[in-house]
Amino acid sequence: MCLYYRKLHTCGCISKPLLSMCRTGVLSNTLCTPLAPPPADDDAASARKSHFQCYDCLRLEAFAEHRAKLQAAHDQQKGAEMAAKAEKFARREREQRVRREAAERAQLERERERARKEEEARMKEQERREGGLWIDAAAAGRKKGRKAGGGPLSAPLPRGKKMGEMKIVQMEGPRSAAGLGAPPPSAPLMGAKKPGEVKIGEREPEPKSSASSLDPGGRAGVWGPKKGPTNGGRKN
Repeated sequence: MCLYYRKLHTCGCISKPLLSMCRTGVLSNTLCTPLAPPPADDDAASARKSHFQCYDCLRLEAFAEHRAKLQAAHDQQKGAEMAAKAEKFARREREQRVRREAAERAQLERERERARKEEEARMKEQERREGGLWIDAAAAGRKKGRKAGGGPLSAPLPRGKKMGEMKIVQMEGPRSAAGLGAPPPSAPLMGAKKPGEVKIGEREPEPKSSASSLDPGGRAGVWGPKKGPTNGGRKN
């Protein structure tokens, strides 16, 4: 006999009315008459048990799983973006700190350089006001005292001599080849003058003419000895 029935799914939902045909109705493709009405919607006692969930619950579960996957991917992407932003912010902070430290070091160097230049300018101005000392350049490498053979440290420049000439004369005077500025063992006392020696403030002597030079005869050029008159030209 053909009849209507309902299924009770594992999710607890009751299905719509379903038709169960008997063998005779299946073979003849006809329904039995009279056909009993379907059971009520809330009649779970007469419903047949099912081994699956209903279609609506399966669809909602699939949607929930897909939504959870999308949410996880979105959260991962947001986390990566936040990590990248945090790294970028930290790198910017490091760059700003390095730039700030470099600017501070440059400012400190400029302050030191300005202070050094001001100190040099002050020292130069002080030296210009006080005046520099006349220092014997040749006596700087010699020993101090009377044996050194040099003059005082602040000797004035002699008249008619240039600074270079004065230095050359002082370096050529008391120096010897063996002693790095030390006088030779047989050096005379200070004040004694050797032949041909030139002291500070004196001019070099001009070379004297030799006695064997010929008499120019009062005219330009050099002439030989005068010849005596010959016998033919002698006047009586």
